[in-house]
Amino acid sequence: MTTYHKAEKFRIHLDNKQDELFTQYTGCDRFVYNKLLAYCNEKQQEEQRIPNKSELQEHLIALKSEFTFLKEPHSQSMQYPCDTLDKAFKKAFSPYTKNQRDKAIAKSHNLGDDELYKSSKIAKAHNCGFPKFKRKHDNNDTLHYTQNVKVGKGYITLPKSSKIGKIKYRNHRDIQGTVKNATISKEGNKWYISIQYEFEKEEPKPIENPIKVAFDLGLTDFLAFSDGTVIKPLKAYRKLEEQIKNVQRQLSHKRTCNENKGSLKRRETSNREKQLRLRLQTLHIKAKNQRKDFIHKITHYMRP
Repeated sequence: MTTYHKAEKFRIHLDNKQDELFTQYTGCDRFVYNKLLAYCNEKQQEEQRIPNKSELQEHLIALKSEFTFLKEPHSQSMQYPCDTLDKAFKKAFSPYTKNQRDKAIAKSHNLGDDELYKSSKIAKAHNCGFPKFKRKHDNNDTLHYTQNVKVGKGYITLPKSSKIGKIKYRNHRDIQGTVKNATISKEGNKWYISIQYEFEKEEPKPIENPIKVAFDLGLTDFLAFSDGTVIKPLKAYRKLEEQIKNVQRQLSHKRTCNENKGSLKRRETSNREKQLRLRLQTLHIKAKNQRKDFIHKITHYMRP
């Protein structure tokens, strides 16, 4: 028997209170990440050693005493940015990343005569490979739970869930194993949970007398098999291109109108602009899901 790790992603359905709490908790996670990254950058500018994971956890305790709202989410999810930043800085100083950074710096020095453009590219090349600050509207906020995640029939229970309660999810596949951790994420206006679990399974036996088929990736055709089967490309973005153009045009017009009305220092985002931004995001997510579904269907077709 061999031990395997596998992850399944499910759509979760939240009520208004749960949606508000998860938005607040993911904001706390982003706040901690940015504060710890600023602390690391400050140490680096002072030419001191970048703090390791244990030192970042000690600084997190000081942040919790200063900002009391950080005590509301579970401590597991608040400690995850420490682990993320520790791995990110180790990767940034690895030999491969250093080599890529040196190549980017050398390439930026060989640009044209525009000094302003050249200096901006050089500064960007020096930051290549280092972790960057998270923004509120980047839609990459996550929340991690490393233990005490319970999966029931049609619902999921997270640690410290007295406020959150049971979470309904769309159960399209049973989890047959021990749950190790869970990650909450948001795409557009929809929430998802990715559950990693551990299970044991016998090693697969080799197939007797397998059918051998060669295939080739092309430009006009996506895949061409040696048995004559041809798969046409999906062109998911091209099908939605007109809709994306229309929404982008409306969003650009709305931003221009708001900039003319508001001050140059701070521009308030109107509700209509937020709706257009969400609609544009939804269209891109739709194209991404279509591509993912297309690839899964092809791999299922190629499976023996």
